[in-house]
Amino acid sequence: MALRVAGRMMKWTNASVTDFTSIVLPTISVCEDRARAMQSSDAALDNVRLDPDKIVSAIMSDSARLTSKELRALPYCIFESEFQHHNLSFARKILERLGEKPNFWRRLFRAWIFHYCPETDLGDFVSEQLKKHRQHLVPSQSQLIDLLGVCDGALSKKDLFEHLIEKNEAAVAYEIGLRDGIGTTKLAVAALNTLAYYVAERDNSDDQMERFIKLVSEGGKKVSKSLEVAVMIGVIRGGDKLALDSEMSKECREIIENNFPDPSIYKSKWPAVPNSFGGEKTRDACMQIARRWRVFQSINLFFQVIDETITEPGVQHQFPRRKAFWLDYFNRNVVSEAWILLGKKASEHMANLKKQGDAEIMNLTYGKLKGANRDQSVLLLKVGALTVMERSHDGACRVWKSTNSYAPKLHKVSYRNEELMSECEDRIIHDKTGRWTAKLHTIIRNKGGVRRRV
Repeated sequence: MALRVAGRMMKWTNASVTDFTSIVLPTISVCEDRARAMQSSDAALDNVRLDPDKIVSAIMSDSARLTSKELRALPYCIFESEFQHHNLSFARKILERLGEKPNFWRRLFRAWIFHYCPETDLGDFVSEQLKKHRQHLVPSQSQLIDLLGVCDGALSKKDLFEHLIEKNEAAVAYEIGLRDGIGTTKLAVAALNTLAYYVAERDNSDDQMERFIKLVSEGGKKVSKSLEVAVMIGVIRGGDKLALDSEMSKECREIIENNFPDPSIYKSKWPAVPNSFGGEKTRDACMQIARRWRVFQSINLFFQVIDETITEPGVQHQFPRRKAFWLDYFNRNVVSEAWILLGKKASEHMANLKKQGDAEIMNLTYGKLKGANRDQSVLLLKVGALTVMERSHDGACRVWKSTNSYAPKLHKVSYRNEELMSECEDRIIHDKTGRWTAKLHTIIRNKGGVRRRV
């Protein structure tokens, strides 16, 4: 039930100078979801106009009478930015005037849930007062104080996990303002962020991860802007503990790829993480995991597509062996980036795969290969300090130091074939005897700085 105001901030000591225009509380048609979160007629105040001058004057100096609807709006006014410069004194006066009325405390609790700000002096004052007067609250409100510590300095991550994940208590989720994967209150957002951080810290079962995903998304698919941080932390870092070939890991990757852009290309579009949840360090860790997931998919998809589009009877291209070779380095955490370049035939095949709706393919980005045979494709990899190019068919594997100016740059939209054939430091042919694997291992170890597996 946010107030809309035009004008400047006003201190109550200057209340006699009036330069505010009217404030209009939104009707339920504008704020239906929030109205449900309030669970009362508070959010249904139809076109009530509130004059800040009048309210401040009436509360601070008792110079004017307030209507019943204005009185009902006071708990929310306590937290509004229009009263920032005198929130605490304003709040104390309101409590002195209305504190004997049980309904006031119930409305104040709903306003607290909506504006939840325990880190502020005002939040500390209001939460303490709510605990002192909890006898006036309805049972569901009082229960939130006991179950989740909503009037303490910080939410209990273990209690949140117990009630929202282990016990899957929908009523608790509803009370804090969670609606079908949308955080309609600041408490809901804070609670899901706290829960996400705990999910990221621990080893979770598939059922626990499934419940978390349902909490933070609409139908397990769409993520609202209010819960992007919770999804980043919980789904990405929690999902990173799962086996990549598991169905639950695939579900985690799907929700991230459906709602967040490729972090290797669109880093700036990923949301900031509050400092209380690790700030930039947590954000970078989440993007690194998301990049790793895309590398895994790119390697798998490259060999899938070329295997399905190259039809040369009797010719062995060692695709399974080559795929296993690079996945082994991926599993050693030394493949930091991957980028597929598809020729015309493979691009057409990819378009058909996307139409089939496979989430692993739908959101995977790739470049186009031009100037080569229509059935040729390329896989570019960053392995240690090296840039490596794998090619379809029997094309040789080419290797550059990543600092080499001739090394191809990853994540471009399109590439000319000739730029990929520039001078390289090593060129390894995939001989039928398989000796190419030993040669590549040596190059990656000596030039890429990747130690041999012990």
